[in-house]
Amino acid sequence: MVKIWGSIIALLHKILSFVTNPLTLIIVLVFVLFLLLISLLTVISKWIIYKRAGFPGWACLVPFYSNYILVRVAGLSGWFFLLTLIPQVGPYAIFIFQLFLANAFGKRLLFGIGLNFLPFVFYPILWLSGAKYLSPKLSSFGKHIKDSST
Repeated sequence: MVKIWGSIIALLHKILSFVTNPLTLIIVLVFVLFLLLISLLTVISKWIIYKRAGFPGWACLVPFYSNYILVRVAGLSGWFFLLTLIPQVGPYAIFIFQLFLANAFGKRLLFGIGLNFLPFVFYPILWLSGAKYLSPKLSSFGKHIKDSST
């Protein structure tokens, strides 16, 4: 155990020896802390969104499974998730399912575009706005239609 901590301290010493200006180190540490806070806020937001949609919140922590669950929350087929894995098609597929995700929570097209380009802003907005999860069968762009079975 002591050897591990000794190795970690030696590694930190080597890393810090490259920093000649203490102000640079402070700026880098503040930036890293800022990125960690944004990441934490996004994870908490997704956790709550998953819970509202009836899926387990921990799913946002598992890399590929989280995108699969987001596709399901958006009301799309699980097969749509496979499109996100294809390099040439993936970005477009993600863009589309983010639009459907916004729609599943009763938000409009511009909010879906915001989810695509500024997710660290719009996921917390989706969480804190108290948006209710609508069944994807009940939602469509522009208006909400009534379920024909009721």
